[in-house]
Amino acid sequence: MLSGVQASTLLADRLAEQWATGGVVSVTWLNHHGALRWLDSGMATLAWMDYVGVDGLLLTKLLGYSSHERTSADLVLPRLLPLLEGARIALIGTRRPSLDKAAAAFRQRFAIPSTASIVDTRDGYSELPISGGISSWLEACQPNVIVVGLGSGLQERWALEVAARLRSGLLITCGGYLDQVHQPAYYPSWAYSLRLNWAMRLARDPTRLWRRYTTEAVRAIRRRPDLSTEIRELAGFKNYLTAIVPGPPSGTLFDPTAGPPPSEP
Repeated sequence: MLSGVQASTLLADRLAEQWATGGVVSVTWLNHHGALRWLDSGMATLAWMDYVGVDGLLLTKLLGYSSHERTSADLVLPRLLPLLEGARIALIGTRRPSLDKAAAAFRQRFAIPSTASIVDTRDGYSELPISGGISSWLEACQPNVIVVGLGSGLQERWALEVAARLRSGLLITCGGYLDQVHQPAYYPSWAYSLRLNWAMRLARDPTRLWRRYTTEAVRAIRRRPDLSTEIRELAGFKNYLTAIVPGPPSGTLFDPTAGPPPSEP
């Protein structure tokens, strides 16, 4: 069985290879909370994502995969960014004070190559480029690695709007990671080994998260057949499974869906 670190390393290696060859690649993750929301609203947006990983032990179990543990942005990014020579990184999400701390943490804690740099940061509440403003923003800062922490749903929709206008690069969603990365002890080392990251989050923010790990967990178990069917059909999920299986890369992505890509309104 692959550990989360091993699976995340394999995924990071695959993304680095594809980043180096050009093109646009979008990456996101699901836990049971986000998966239920997509199931209720429709999976069409996720069908456009190139990689859809599983960030959540419960969802991994519900999908019936015992060959690997969860991966996540907090496991993949520290392994991916050191591989990206010449990366022009943009951080999108959270509020300005936390965002500035996140940018400092990226520079200090990750072995970002000397040829790489953080070219822009955008407060997700008040500075987010939208609609026609996305093209001018891309032209101004020319990022080729965009880390998007806007929360499940919004971050995927925004990432795909950017993907339709981006010449080449990686778009990686990260949920609340930009609020966590500048807190070194947010997840103690023992929490990973004991698979108790969820308990640490719940202890830190019980008012917001208690339903996620109680009533929503029960609802996800009850809707296991629907979740399994819909997620397994996603091309991005198939790409994800291919990436974390040891062996030579396939070199190509599954076609996520028929029809034209999202277009600029």
